[in-house]
Amino acid sequence: MLSIVAIVIALASAVAAFGLWRSARRANEIAAKAVAIDASRRHEERTPEFDVNITERSATPDHALMTVKLVQPAHVDEVVIKILDEAAVDHWGHGRPDGVTEQQAKSFVWGRWEFNTGASEQIVDNRTTRPRRYSRGNGKDSDILDLVKTRPGHWMNDMAQKTWERERSGPVRLSFECVIDGGESWQVSYDVQVKLRPGDS
Repeated sequence: MLSIVAIVIALASAVAAFGLWRSARRANEIAAKAVAIDASRRHEERTPEFDVNITERSATPDHALMTVKLVQPAHVDEVVIKILDEAAVDHWGHGRPDGVTEQQAKSFVWGRWEFNTGASEQIVDNRTTRPRRYSRGNGKDSDILDLVKTRPGHWMNDMAQKTWERERSGPVRLSFECVIDGGESWQVSYDVQVKLRPGDS
């Protein structure tokens, strides 16, 4: 009789212990989820924001100036700006035309504007700027970047420049890759319409 009572007590204890373990595990899962949500919220709140404008120069219409100014936070340790291809079209989806190398395809911008490769102190190539620290504290919170118009690809059967430009009338698509505090990172996108400066000469 005593052995049966002992078994019942042992089973009850095991059930209670299992219940406590499940409750603790559930509490830990809830706490971990809350921490992750809070971290995600704080990360989103710290997302860098920039004021970006692009103005075509009427005196030299093949060039445009992109002004970039940090709005928030007070500083960003590293910013790399990339020019993206126009949206919603995969131009290389069926492969590259004859005579177009992988490197040529990678550097070719399907859009109206690219970085001026003559400004080598600021850029790596026609798509990408060099890493740059922005800080509102020391006044180095802005940049002026020179853009030039793209040209039709050599494989495009002598497409006219005006035709190319007319077909690339959308905004300049930009990606800002940002790093703060040595590791926390963001990718911020902007679609910027190019404006003509009135009375520029």
